[in-house]
Amino acid sequence: MIFLNTLKEGDAYQEIYLVKSATMSVTVNNKKLLTILLQDKTGSMNAKKWDATAEDQEIFKPGKFVNISFDVTSYKEKLELRIRDARPVEVTKLDDYIPTSPIPKETLQKKLEAHLNNIKDKDIKTIIDELYSTYKEKILIYPAASNNHHAFASGLLYHTVSMLDVASFLIKHYSDVDSDIVLASVFLHDLGKIKELSGLLPIEYTAEGHLLGHLVIATNLINNVATKHHLEDNEKIIHIEHCVLSSHGKYEYGSPVLGATKEAIMVNFIDDLDAKMMMYDNNTKELNPGEFTNRLMTLDMRRLYKKKK
Repeated sequence: MIFLNTLKEGDAYQEIYLVKSATMSVTVNNKKLLTILLQDKTGSMNAKKWDATAEDQEIFKPGKFVNISFDVTSYKEKLELRIRDARPVEVTKLDDYIPTSPIPKETLQKKLEAHLNNIKDKDIKTIIDELYSTYKEKILIYPAASNNHHAFASGLLYHTVSMLDVASFLIKHYSDVDSDIVLASVFLHDLGKIKELSGLLPIEYTAEGHLLGHLVIATNLINNVATKHHLEDNEKIIHIEHCVLSSHGKYEYGSPVLGATKEAIMVNFIDDLDAKMMMYDNNTKELNPGEFTNRLMTLDMRRLYKKKK
């Protein structure tokens, strides 16, 4: 397997990759151009198919595998592939194509369950246990995002456990916060992504994801279980729903309310910190020490710097 992160400008190869996305456009010379994002377990790379046809559009459908012959070129200082020929193929062994958590899923699952066992309030535990039991399979394998952070197999689990680790530390420092509310809120804040996202091949937004968003979806899931157990008016459950809805921190980031409790403020900042740490790693991993990234729209147009050893 010739992995995308090993390619160098001037290379010419034939290899199988996963199609993450594909967009048809027309150039100023009235030529059809198919711009494709290809993926393997090491990451993704842009590719172009010039003079594209309707058949090419069918071949390069998101979630499909393609066997391509290509040249490695560059555009705006980034490598990309110029595709010469392509044909669809079937792939059953997915390990080479789906980025996975840097920590084994089994290790993360044990840590997650240990954190959840630290929740003592019986009503909160009722909600947590039922939602975990119902959606366990997806919780353990789903990504946490389609692109910006934790966009890999078990990314949701990795992100959640990382946040729970941080939360457990902060709870000891800020001893007046309700630890059960914080731990439960961290576990639940991204639960809606199991319905917002389609899965791993490819990672796309569902209609429910586009129309509602994962914060509303998660709150609905919590409220449905709470109502089933006659807990919808329980103040602690309402506080957890508030933490979930305010976890993005700002209206313009998708939160319908702003954090009004210590627990909600804590959950928001833990979420933001963990996402940004991953975004830093994703954007600087190919840099040499002493180099800057380009300006990043997802990080307020800042340029990240990789410090020298």
